[in-house]
Amino acid sequence: MTPGLAVVTLTRFEPERAKWLHECKASVRGFEHLVIDGRMQFQETRWRAAHAAEYVAWVDDDDRVVGDALQQCVRALDETGAGVAFTHEARIDADGRTITNPHPWRDVTLRDVAMHPQALHHLAVVRASALAPEILEHAQRIGIGIDWLMRACAALCHGAVRVPVIGYEWRQHARAESQSEHWATAYHDAMPALRAVTKKWLKHDAPIRQFLPG
Repeated sequence: MTPGLAVVTLTRFEPERAKWLHECKASVRGFEHLVIDGRMQFQETRWRAAHAAEYVAWVDDDDRVVGDALQQCVRALDETGAGVAFTHEARIDADGRTITNPHPWRDVTLRDVAMHPQALHHLAVVRASALAPEILEHAQRIGIGIDWLMRACAALCHGAVRVPVIGYEWRQHARAESQSEHWATAYHDAMPALRAVTKKWLKHDAPIRQFLPG
């Protein structure tokens, strides 16, 4: 495991996504960016990549990082010792135009993280040492949910800090996996099993503290 931050992008290298992948790469500045073939054994590949560096962030191949959000999250982890630092996200369309911008921002609680996968979503920078080995076992048993389980474990077992900026642009389009009926049905059906895991990590409820930039 190398010191510092590695940014990981899993991609299927589809020609129709090449422009988006180019935008994704251009938005990751100042850190190692690992672009990995994600067509096989997605959860296992995601797990291995989570240990590429001291801190790890995931950016999907059709999304973009905003400004210096990665730097701010790394600073938050360095100064607080938390397991995960995260920002807010904006939603963009296929052409990169803003659809929604989450203002005003409400408080996020630890219980929110345990109950809802999007409570702590994009952008999230995770401390690799905060990831319990059983995460992969749970994800393989359930068949889905490795992303949420990693973020939730880091937050609920080692603490989380929120950087109150828009740090990520999440592209909404017809070819997005999260928009597919198959993915939505699989995640819906797996929610009871996933929550059974995350709620075991929830020892108490409290608002997640902010780390103010500057």
